[in-house]
Amino acid sequence: MEIVAIAKKQKNKKIHKIYIALRDKTPEVTISTDIEVDPKYWVRQAETVSNKHEFYQRIDIRIKRAKQKVDDVLLYFEQRGEVFSKHDVKRRYRLLEKGTAFYQYAQAELDKDQSLSESTRRQYQYAILHFKKFAGNLPTSAVTNQVIKEFYYYLSQRMKPNSSASYMRAMRKYTKRAVGDDLLSKNPMKKLKLITEEGERDFLDREELLQWIILFKSRTLPKSLQKTLGFYIMTCYTGIPHDDWKHKERLKILPTRIEYIRKKVKHTGRRLIIPVVEEAQFLVMFVQGNTIQQNNQGCNKNLNKICKLTGLNKYITFHTGRITFATMATLLGIDHRVIQEILGHAEYKTTLRYIKMAGLYNEQQMKKFKVQG
Repeated sequence: MEIVAIAKKQKNKKIHKIYIALRDKTPEVTISTDIEVDPKYWVRQAETVSNKHEFYQRIDIRIKRAKQKVDDVLLYFEQRGEVFSKHDVKRRYRLLEKGTAFYQYAQAELDKDQSLSESTRRQYQYAILHFKKFAGNLPTSAVTNQVIKEFYYYLSQRMKPNSSASYMRAMRKYTKRAVGDDLLSKNPMKKLKLITEEGERDFLDREELLQWIILFKSRTLPKSLQKTLGFYIMTCYTGIPHDDWKHKERLKILPTRIEYIRKKVKHTGRRLIIPVVEEAQFLVMFVQGNTIQQNNQGCNKNLNKICKLTGLNKYITFHTGRITFATMATLLGIDHRVIQEILGHAEYKTTLRYIKMAGLYNEQQMKKFKVQG
């Protein structure tokens, strides 16, 4: 890759601005600098200033430093053995510039990450906006353990413990990446302990789920509620989240199984395939022929309307369908590794949080405790 200094005319200005161009067989990418030069002294072929005055010689030195900085970025990627593009070089150069704010770095990382779900992306975006409001243009290099502690306190005064902890987990992801990019010498969040509350979440037990299945088959609900109910019941059978139903292009729905087109099981690397049990196959044609247009909040409102219609005194969200699935599967004796794989959890302790919400599970397991006969 060739590194070239070029001068470009600025709008409504006689002075030209210096750019560093990255050239190879693909279209060039230019990186703007804060260096300006009089075009009558600029020698294009030599990439230098012809005027020997001290002022112009300093400009020459600044141009050489900018080119060297880009060259150092190229060396950084090569030493790490990473596949990189010219845009990666441009982004890295920008991050290394003096005064790059941490929120800008985190925002750039978020924009680059296309694997996040809609809800996770929204959560990370809110975390970055809160940090911007708290710290302003604080440079990445100035993010210390003390800054992080003060930010955590700032969040804890404005929201519930679980919300502030979820935002801090998002920030931990970006401080860790900043360490990997050599923008921080150590992770300021490494020893920070996050405080969360173990809340009881509602879910449907077997009788309540059967009641909702009967209601769905009766076709007496308004179209919007009927559609939400159908997808929710399928989630209770398969553990598939709202975001994947909304983006059905991720799924290949077959009569006896649902295959993820790209999503893989983290431990094995296999494509995730979820079997559809026989008693749930009446829903296959329904999910094939319908789509969810509403966001997660809209579906949650519909589910709570259904709760009122059926006299169910619970707060049901679309996510509780996954809890219902995990609880039912556990009560039926399905191997926890199967439940973990279907839910897409990297660690079993995450799956355990779903299961332990059910007091029924503890009650059923304790029935096995027999001393006499």
